[in-house]
Amino acid sequence: MYKYNIETLKNGLKLIRIPNKETNLILLQIQMKLGHDLVTKKILECGHFIEHLFSTFTSSKYPDGKKNREDMAFKNIILDAEIQNKNIKFVLEFEKHNLEYVVDLVSNALIDFSVDKNIFKQEQNAVIEELNQIIKDVDYAFETKINKLLFKDHQRSYSEKIRLNNTKKLKPLDVQKYYTKYFTSKNYVIGIFGNIDNKHYKLLKTNMNKLKNKDSYKYSDYLLKIRDPIIFYNNKERVSNLKFIFNINSLLFEKEYYCIRGLL
Repeated sequence: MYKYNIETLKNGLKLIRIPNKETNLILLQIQMKLGHDLVTKKILECGHFIEHLFSTFTSSKYPDGKKNREDMAFKNIILDAEIQNKNIKFVLEFEKHNLEYVVDLVSNALIDFSVDKNIFKQEQNAVIEELNQIIKDVDYAFETKINKLLFKDHQRSYSEKIRLNNTKKLKPLDVQKYYTKYFTSKNYVIGIFGNIDNKHYKLLKTNMNKLKNKDSYKYSDYLLKIRDPIIFYNNKERVSNLKFIFNINSLLFEKEYYCIRGLL
């Protein structure tokens, strides 16, 4: 079991440091308490959109998203990003000699993110393609029916077709406004694992202290409004689906969340 240290900065951001001198690789993970459940109907998929755009880590210092991607690829920096109902996650894996570059690139994006309009359309098309793939899936009608019944008047009730239509309408300003409103230090947990020297850890900590300090945002609650615990949907397909749903309230980063993950 690795020894670790958790620090909560003055602006509310949590930093988790897990040292390991036996490897030359470093993992930097950014967990954001932002997700699909946060957005309103007018900005559906804006979180998904910013997950794509923020992956280029554009800022005033590093404004060119295409160049940033090329530089990361040249330096063998592996990036993984995803958005779920409750969180957005970014994970960077890289060699130790690139630590200062990664800390500077990521810090500037968190502090001063700016949408690169030159790649906006490209990323918009990528989000559209992902949504189209979900719509084409054999389970789409089944999942859509269940979500409409279970999550009435909640963000999860909106189908991918509705999300797709809204994605086509989004503009760079919409994404920039999303960043300005929701990217706040109290919504972040940043973890770093590997052979991290004190110099670069202090640099990361100093930069993260510069992040704006705003209140974190709460997700809108939803109630399961189904009287009958068994939902039957006959979609006349050759394949049948059986789905179990457990309604257990938990928040990301709370102990109950990890217990549920472990149980699953």
